[in-house]
Amino acid sequence: DFEAVGIVASTPFVISVSSTLPVKSVAEFVAYAKARPGQVMYGSGGQGSTPHLCMELFQSMAGIQLVHVPYKGSVIALTDMMGGQMHATCAAAPAMPPFVQSGKVRSLGVSTREPTALAPGLAPVADAVPGYELVGWYGVLAPRGTPREIVAKLNTELNRILGLADVREKLAVLGADPLGGSPEAFGTLIRNSVAKYVKVVKDADIKVD
Repeated sequence: DFEAVGIVASTPFVISVSSTLPVKSVAEFVAYAKARPGQVMYGSGGQGSTPHLCMELFQSMAGIQLVHVPYKGSVIALTDMMGGQMHATCAAAPAMPPFVQSGKVRSLGVSTREPTALAPGLAPVADAVPGYELVGWYGVLAPRGTPREIVAKLNTELNRILGLADVREKLAVLGADPLGGSPEAFGTLIRNSVAKYVKVVKDADIKVD
């Protein structure tokens, strides 16, 4: 239904636990969960949300069995984690500092393949769970059938704007990494993302009622 114009930015996610859990790294969390199959609960922003897919992909690749508790928003899940009612969650990196600073939430790893300044001091989850990667991304689409010259013009302007210092600074404040690139690269990202998350949804039998 759409033509890819260009990707704007990406946002990393962070896997965190309640400080009531005796774990300080992703590897320790995996070991803790393996010893307690079906006993560790994680909250998400709702069925089929990115935090839900983040944790489903994580438990599948780590070989652990967690219990999903869907909330009406990630902040509510984080608040319950501060109170000790929830064991773990995955949330966008920009949401984490106030909760971590409370001392009641401990961030374990970032969802990007490499360390990122948007989650300072955190090692990638992939260091303990090889191949793990999940990022939120934002892009510009046009209706299917939009003439190629218009798509090309929009893409040129998008990349120009993403090169402006004030735009890059604003995105950084919002916890997003400016990207840019060609329409073809964005189209490939969309197709790869769909294939990746369709598998996660099917494997976990995720349904949205």
